[in-house]
Amino acid sequence: MRAEKYAVALLMFGMILILVGFIVLFIESLSAGVQTSGAAVIFIGPIPIAYAWGEAGIPLLIVSLLMLLLIIVIFYLMSRTTFRVLQNTH
Repeated sequence: MRAEKYAVALLMFGMILILVGFIVLFIESLSAGVQTSGAAVIFIGPIPIAYAWGEAGIPLLIVSLLMLLLIIVIFYLMSRTTFRVLQNTH
């Protein structure tokens, strides 16, 4: 039980740090007038929606799509192993 409390506390602390980082970057970008670039890949069901903006948008989009592909491969390998273990227990 004690380890679960630490895990939840560390998870919340990490989320708070990420949120604070986003807020700081947002405020800094407003005050400095910096041009931004970015890319994102969002899944709605099985359909990926990818978009990019700014000067470095296309390279960032390519990197994010490669990361997405890596995540899908890792998920597939992990689920295949899990199913194999479950079949051996029955």
